[in-house]
Amino acid sequence: MRPLWTAENAKAATGGNGAGGWQADGVSIDSRSVKPGDLFVALKGPSHDGHDHVADALAKGAAAAMVQRRASPRRRRCCASPTVRPDWKHWARQAASGFGDGLSR
Repeated sequence: MRPLWTAENAKAATGGNGAGGWQADGVSIDSRSVKPGDLFVALKGPSHDGHDHVADALAKGAAAAMVQRRASPRRRRCCASPTVRPDWKHWARQAASGFGDGLSR
C-alpha cells in the first residue's frame, strides 16, 4: 500500500524543508490521538500550541512532525527527529489552487 505522505511529497506540497526518508500512513493534529506512523501537524491555536506537543507525538510513534518553528530550548529533545518546516504562504497558494493531482492517492 502506498503511504499517505512521504517526506518528499510533504516538502513539495508545502514548499518547506526538513529531514527526509519518512513515510506516514495517517495524519493527526492532536498529540493525544497520534498513532504509530502518523504525520503530526503542529498547529498553533488561540489556547493551545501543537508545537508544545511535538516530542509527545514523536514518542508515541509519529513518523514525522510538520512544524512552523523549532522547539523551544527546554523542548530540544525533539529537534533531531524527522520534521518538515512548510513555507506557509506556498502551502496556502497550493491549497487555494486545489493541489492539482500531486497528492491524490
